Amino acid sequence: MFYKGNRTRNLVKKIRLFIGRANKNSKKSSVKYAYPFELIDSYFVFCKRNAYSRLSLVGRNWKEKDKLKPIALMIGFNYWKFGFISAYLPEYCTAFSPIKKLGFNVIKYFLFEKKKPHVIIVWSFKEKLSVRLFSKFFKIPIYRMEDGFIRSAEMGALHTTPYSIILDKKGLYFNGAKTSNIEEILNSYNFKENNALIEKASDVLQLITKSKISKYNPAHLTKKKENSLVQVNKQVVILGQVENDAAIRFGNPQKWVPSRLVLLAYLENPGATILYRPHPQTYAIYKKKKSELRAIKEVAEIIDPSEPLPELLQTIDHVYTISSLSGLEALIRGIKVTTVGTPFYAGWGLTDDRCTIPRRKAKLSILELVAGVYLLYPRYLADLQDSFLGIQAACIKIKADHKYDLFEKSKLLKLDKEENLREKLSSDYWPQLFFENYTDSGIRDFINNNLSCIDFTRDISKAPGRLYQIVYTFSLAGAMDDISCDFFLKKVREYIDKDIFNDLLLKLADERPAKYIIQHLYWMINEYADVNNIDRTAVLEKLDYLNKIFDRGDKLDYRAQENNIQSDDKFNKKIDKDSLNNYMQLLDVLFKNRAYEQFIEVAKKIFISGNTSSILFIKCAELASLKFDSRSARQIAAFQQKIWFKLHNRAGLHIEIENTSSNLISKYDKKLISKIVLQLKTNPDRINKSWAIFKSYLDTSYYKLFQAILNLDNDQTIQKALAYLEINDTKRALEIVENLVCHKELSDKLYITASKLYSVTGEVNRALQLMRQVIKKRKNHDIYTEMLRLLKALGYFGEALERIEESKQYKIDLTEEGHIMPIYFGLKRIEEGFKCFCDTKLKSLLINYYGFQKYRRDDNYNVSNLLLIFSSGPAEEIRFSSIYDEVCNAFGANNFKITCDYRLYELFKRSFPMINFVPVKRSRFITPQYPRKIYNLLPGSDLINALDNNGHQAVEDANQIQLLTELLWQFRKKFNDFPGKPYLKANASRINEFKSHLPRNVVLIGLSWRSFLSNAMRNIHYLTLKQLEPIFKIPGVVYINLQNSDEDKEDVQWVNSLYPNKLITIDQLDQFNDFDGVACLMKNLDFIVSANTVVSDLAGALGCFGLIFSCHGELKWRSINEEGCDVWFNSMQHVQAEYGCQDELVQKIAKKIEAVMFNKTQAKISSNQQAIAIN
Repeated sequence: MFYKGNRTRNLVKKIRLFIGRANKNSKKSSVKYAYPFELIDSYFVFCKRNAYSRLSLVGRNWKEKDKLKPIALMIGFNYWKFGFISAYLPEYCTAFSPIKKLGFNVIKYFLFEKKKPHVIIVWSFKEKLSVRLFSKFFKIPIYRMEDGFIRSAEMGALHTTPYSIILDKKGLYFNGAKTSNIEEILNSYNFKENNALIEKASDVLQLITKSKISKYNPAHLTKKKENSLVQVNKQVVILGQVENDAAIRFGNPQKWVPSRLVLLAYLENPGATILYRPHPQTYAIYKKKKSELRAIKEVAEIIDPSEPLPELLQTIDHVYTISSLSGLEALIRGIKVTTVGTPFYAGWGLTDDRCTIPRRKAKLSILELVAGVYLLYPRYLADLQDSFLGIQAACIKIKADHKYDLFEKSKLLKLDKEENLREKLSSDYWPQLFFENYTDSGIRDFINNNLSCIDFTRDISKAPGRLYQIVYTFSLAGAMDDISCDFFLKKVREYIDKDIFNDLLLKLADERPAKYIIQHLYWMINEYADVNNIDRTAVLEKLDYLNKIFDRGDKLDYRAQENNIQSDDKFNKKIDKDSLNNYMQLLDVLFKNRAYEQFIEVAKKIFISGNTSSILFIKCAELASLKFDSRSARQIAAFQQKIWFKLHNRAGLHIEIENTSSNLISKYDKKLISKIVLQLKTNPDRINKSWAIFKSYLDTSYYKLFQAILNLDNDQTIQKALAYLEINDTKRALEIVENLVCHKELSDKLYITASKLYSVTGEVNRALQLMRQVIKKRKNHDIYTEMLRLLKALGYFGEALERIEESKQYKIDLTEEGHIMPIYFGLKRIEEGFKCFCDTKLKSLLINYYGFQKYRRDDNYNVSNLLLIFSSGPAEEIRFSSIYDEVCNAFGANNFKITCDYRLYELFKRSFPMINFVPVKRSRFITPQYPRKIYNLLPGSDLINALDNNGHQAVEDANQIQLLTELLWQFRKKFNDFPGKPYLKANASRINEFKSHLPRNVVLIGLSWRSFLSNAMRNIHYLTLKQLEPIFKIPGVVYINLQNSDEDKEDVQWVNSLYPNKLITIDQLDQFNDFDGVACLMKNLDFIVSANTVVSDLAGALGCFGLIFSCHGELKWRSINEEGCDVWFNSMQHVQAEYGCQDELVQKIAKKIEAVMFNKTQAKISSNQQAIAIN
């Protein structure tokens, strides 16, 4: 923690005061459980001590004491369950009794309590008789809870959060003696009339079976080999249960025991293989019961229950069970099931039942059973209202948890036993042994004696990328001793490009000469004698060198020697620490300067010396990504995760995900979804970043799925708070931040997150006050960035400039373009603002990639064959194109070209006929619309936001290149330099094309309310349609939708449901891609109302009249007079309110529109009067 000593104590107190103490009403909170929770002090709720003071009040519902929801008395719940049980019951205020108080010792407090609970909810059947008597006397219903049928990855005994829960108001599913909600559903629900439900059930069935989902899905390091699943005879399995389990106590009226059930299966299936699978929880105990064991062993083989049930069921033809839930899982997989008890899935005509249940009269199909059991009966934590979304989220999250748990188990596995070492060698996580444990001589000897357990080819045999081949082979060879390395090279050499393998051998010979290398060099020469990219001379020279060292003659009969290698078995000596640091610093310099080939050579040197590290893997993966070798990037990142998954903020996972997009074929990819969900588990704050990449591939319903998955834990972390901020759930984000403050988990990220939350929830001054206190003691880049963001938002540009000067004293590197430029504009220092474009990251990249000489650096206008590169978004491009005619006059029309967004090409070509434009497709990511093939000629993928292959060719053809934005300061030094006049020309032949789609005799106003990109931080700049509702009440106006995305369809429908035909969408126009068409549509409108987006810039450049609305300080400098005319476009006026005052902003917009309507009416009256006067 930063704060130490008495002198900072007051500051800590002040900061806690600013952040707030939302938990002051709590007794305490528990963060040690998988699902943390907060305990509410009963005195805060009731203002007195009463019966509830003896219980644990859990959940945010208690905080709303003025409108308290019904109270549920919770009995029989373990302490670790309090958090998620409360989350499953949003309709109640939950009050938990101590786990051991199950009868009179809890209800006695309520005998004379005036405010009795509205309902009693019991875990299973744990309550005593006195509770039932109390319930009956006071007419308080008893409901029961149990885990759902899709629970979690790990067992409940590990205190994992269940992703589904049963709340039964009649009984419980395993009590066949009495009716239950599930029985009522299956008996009486009319499935035939709900085709949509049956379709969902079909999807659920496919999801469960194909994903191999069970109730519990524990991770196992090693998988069962496929050949062990091959069966010859019919296979019958008897599913054991826990003897004292409720499902046996309540669902076994005929008192069957395992040995009797096994005998039944044996007698009914002559010639079949009979298997008995004990319950996992009782397997160890069961093995001690020799008599029972002997009776079963006579007719059946007892199998280890650790094998996942879905995998076992793949080999099974018939299942026998008393009342096990596993019988249901067999049934939905098409396996015959015989039941001798009363499980809830029996009695519907789908199972072979030996115990009749007269109450069950309906005959169901499998899909109807699935619909009732998995969709209508349980509650899912991901979405309590939509069970279909909830079960999808549960299944997908379980697969991600499974992956995470595997890594955890691999790290926790103790290596003091041979069976554990052998298990790890046979798992996907064997690389950990070489990179983390190989220096232990005992472990090294064991590995060398069991190398055949490792499948070295699994990670290299499937189309490996070239850089991945280098990283994989060089890093492992460098980590191994001679025995392992020889074995490894023999296994993988068939899969490695021969020039890479040759280079590896030569470098091994230089760094650590050994006899085994001779054999591999002989193999290279003999096997690939005709391969052109093998330097035979170098190989022969190295052979001569090695043979002299080991005194072995130049023998070319390598096959005779290969089986008689006597390795020196010396372990590799690593580079000393200082040298390694120098090499790593050199790598950083080479990477920054994009010297890729040199980077790879230095990386090889580090790898081969045995100094592999996680950060080196990450850098190589990033380099592969930059070189468009997305296959290598994915493979290196995936390999890194097997060893160091959690390091570097899970950078390996992020790189793997971000490099998947260019390789997607179908709209749905299970592995991709699982990876994204794993990222949501480890870095939930990246939810919108991942969605921005993949929304072109995935249906929009997946975004709802990802949001729902966030509900499956209650992690109290800054990353989770930021995730909620990303999806606009600021209430939950604030709860987390305030809870972290109460636990004194103070950090830069916490303060910054708190500041952001306050600023988007209408408390921006509180955020500023907080940051002013924090910045006194914490001087770093992130703190200054947040401080400047607040000051710019509020329009405090003078103080912002002071902070910039202050940061220089502490050598904090703030960017000219991002941090400083808006401050100069806010202070109306125009020239200084535009000069910030002269020092940008993109400029450095262009110089690194295309050379220092290629980049124009002087200010004279004597140019020839100059390419001006534009790199920002279309809004800035339209705005800055106002200087194009002036640039043309200065440089001469034939002396330069300008790159432009391909969507603006026709518009610019028409408006600036003297200029040659190079259309490019710029993008932030590789997507279906912007595929890899249109960028793969670029020297680096970090240029795709500026150039494509077409733009790259233009760069190659040009004598010099320069960023166009560097010219702005030369043409716009002061306000008088802005003409403010229109300069773009719409296509006259297309203007009339839209008239037939527009209503007549009304005022037509184009409306755009937000940017294409949105989150809580960006949305403060914009408005929603619901916020804009007052403008739809203005008569005589019809609004034309100018949004360039379909993400607001539901809100558009909402508007038209309340105000029919008030907001019209022109479906025939692709507003995202057809800017020329949008321009023509705008020329048909009377007025434009827009946020500060491409819509307002395009309207202004066309000379349309309109409003630009904002409640952010950065835009104030553009207003040049009392009317609010825009400095770039005089036909557009600014409507502004104070930061975050969106209601005030809407009122101002409505008044402006009413003024427009009044002026239109007056103009029409005046026109009519003139016509009358003329007549």
